[in-house]
Amino acid sequence: RKGKDSKKTERLLSGKLTPAQSKKALEKELKKQKVNILLNTSIKEVLTCNNIVTGIKLENGKNLECDKCIIATGGKSYHLTGSTGDGYKFAKKLGHTIIDIKPSLVPLVCYENTLCKELQGLSLKNVKISFEDISKNKNIYNDFGEMLFTHFGVSGPTILSGSAHLVRYKNI
Repeated sequence: RKGKDSKKTERLLSGKLTPAQSKKALEKELKKQKVNILLNTSIKEVLTCNNIVTGIKLENGKNLECDKCIIATGGKSYHLTGSTGDGYKFAKKLGHTIIDIKPSLVPLVCYENTLCKELQGLSLKNVKISFEDISKNKNIYNDFGEMLFTHFGVSGPTILSGSAHLVRYKNI
């Protein structure tokens, strides 16, 4: 089927929702359940009594009562998004065990990034990447797929997947 709705139809037939459809469905359900949503709000602590959530304390000192809360803090690796890693602090205080935090699924920075800056925005498909430890003549990771040059280095699905293997190999 051709036309403006063909991509939408393809995605629905595959059983997947587009990001816009997912957001709309989530917002509809949250409204139906009368969920209070606070955006761009800094939380100081999750309040509990006898290991049961009773509310949250905001950075501005205000306490909000609730019996359930979802706190989307983001991770710790990308501070430019506003994430501070506070989620780990909240989870630990609530009794969760926190393992050592290591980077994963991250773009790679090129120290000699003049070439990367010149190629910024160039997206490549059907690219083979290989991470090698030249000193040990050892292959760390191979992949085939998409890659993107950025102003600071390289990214894209193959690079992000490979970064997790590189971190484990180098024990960063």
